[in-house]
Amino acid sequence: AYGNDAENNHLTVTHVPSSTAATTPGLSAAYGAKIVGEGGSAHGNVLKITGTRGKNPPYAENRIENAYGAAITNAHNADNVGGIADGEGNRVTVSGGTVDHVYGGATQGTGAVVHNTAMITGGAVTTNVYGGHSTGNGAVASNEVHISRGTVGTATQTATVYGGAATGSGDVTGNSVTLTGGTVRGKVIAGAAGTGKVEHNYISLGDESNRNLDAAMLAAAELIGAEGGNSPSDNKLKVYAKNAKVKSVDQDRKSGS
Repeated sequence: AYGNDAENNHLTVTHVPSSTAATTPGLSAAYGAKIVGEGGSAHGNVLKITGTRGKNPPYAENRIENAYGAAITNAHNADNVGGIADGEGNRVTVSGGTVDHVYGGATQGTGAVVHNTAMITGGAVTTNVYGGHSTGNGAVASNEVHISRGTVGTATQTATVYGGAATGSGDVTGNSVTLTGGTVRGKVIAGAAGTGKVEHNYISLGDESNRNLDAAMLAAAELIGAEGGNSPSDNKLKVYAKNAKVKSVDQDRKSGS
């Protein structure tokens, strides 16, 4: 969209063609919605990835580099990705195929990234998962990541999962990561900030419906409440399930450590 809002769009990816233009075989990016203008917000958009294999012989094992529930790509855009009203958040779900970077909602502008969700229910994510992400100065708040199946990280490359992350001066608050299954190799960070506050973010091991994580492969997962930011506070680990085996737990960690 150019200068207009993008609302309630749905895209499902079942196959990905081979491409020599992308740095990896397949697509460089897929969006539930993309705002490229200096104005326009994104609400209620959904991207579902069920597979990335080529549709025709030889059925190449392709991938998607970046998958977004919704994104603003203009640094001068001050509008929001997501929102606080019911249905305003954007969502990406990976249930099959291979994706490098997954974003529930993201902005390069100065607006907020609020109530977006990234769900990993299958497939493989090689590098990063973000509930919400900002490279501008807006707030990143109340975004969620849910991992129930599939793999995040590989045997040779660790990944990082963020409930919410900002690289500018925006505050990162109330974001969460919930782990109920799957395989995670690498860091799981509830909230990560640049120079803003990082508060009230949390990681949940299990939830009200998943009280046993015996089948989850989390022995290579480092759980971190907060990374970076200005005086991080009240970032927590919530444990709902038994048999949760992780590599380490830290409440707060400085960036790069």
